[in-house]
Amino acid sequence: MGPPMSECPKCGRQVEAGCSVCPGCAALLPSSRTVSVPTGVCANGHPLPPEAKFCPECGSVTQRSSTRSSPAEQVAAIPAADAVPSYWGQASDGRPYPPPPPREPSGSAPTLGYPQYVPVAPKTNGLAIASLVLSLLWFAGLGSLLAIIFALSARRSIKRSQGREAGDSLAIAGLVIGILGVLGSVLFFGAVAAVNHEVNAYNQTGHVSSAGAGSATTTPTAGSSGSTLTTSGGDRVTVQQVTFNPPMQTSDFLLPTPSSGNVYFGAEIQGCADHTQLDLTPIWWSVYDAQGNKFLPDLLGTASANPTIPSSALIGKCVSGWVVFQVPQTAKIVRLVYWPEPFQKYDWTVS
Repeated sequence: MGPPMSECPKCGRQVEAGCSVCPGCAALLPSSRTVSVPTGVCANGHPLPPEAKFCPECGSVTQRSSTRSSPAEQVAAIPAADAVPSYWGQASDGRPYPPPPPREPSGSAPTLGYPQYVPVAPKTNGLAIASLVLSLLWFAGLGSLLAIIFALSARRSIKRSQGREAGDSLAIAGLVIGILGVLGSVLFFGAVAAVNHEVNAYNQTGHVSSAGAGSATTTPTAGSSGSTLTTSGGDRVTVQQVTFNPPMQTSDFLLPTPSSGNVYFGAEIQGCADHTQLDLTPIWWSVYDAQGNKFLPDLLGTASANPTIPSSALIGKCVSGWVVFQVPQTAKIVRLVYWPEPFQKYDWTVS
């Protein structure tokens, strides 16, 4: 069995019987025992200096009388050295006192007995970044297509992450730019296909239907009148005749002599600007032989036709003149083409 215990009347703590001060709240404890102390010594037998009220070694009350019999006097008694913790302080009058309780820092949360949760910043989804980068690179539409796929996958992953992943705005940007890139690719390759089709048709030999609205191709012959084609603007272009050795203009500076092994081939053209100004510049004209070889007008040659076709016809006016080509003597010209617009050309068959 342990030593007898008593209860502190202030805080209710169980303390060892005989203690004069509660170790928990430093309250003085009543005591009923009578202590016989010799004069000049403390209750623990330590020698006392003259007129000392407390023992300098153990802190107990000094007794100048031979006995201490009143219980009320014991209330004021200070515990012996074995009842006072070593970390207690001592006042200027020699009385021991307990240390103050620790204080929480001002404005700080109370310290808990378990680790506090620290939020983690969400990481950016890698597919969202890849989607935006690929949408900007395009790669002839392939990058845009991959950007759409990555953006959709990234958005699904971000929604499932419950806040652990970020980058939804990047995925949306990649998705929108990717869709625009795919649409641009469709338009681009459609335009390329259309131009390629027109180029193939332009380079095709033999009979080619005219692109003029409501018109048909006929076969003008040398010295005979030709057919009239209607342009997309509603104007009329007529090949009046085609011939080798057309009428040429001669002077001291313009000699009607073609290059060696070549001859002149000419087409007499009439253009009527019924609705719009008609562009008849010779550079829009060309001829083809039976092998598909293309020949442009002799714009930088040594001779010109008489008269030369004007470059344009004003609205309500008709003009006419010759367009001259240098071709090999052995060439058989089978087509005459007028191509003033990117997607509209007008074709006459020559025989």
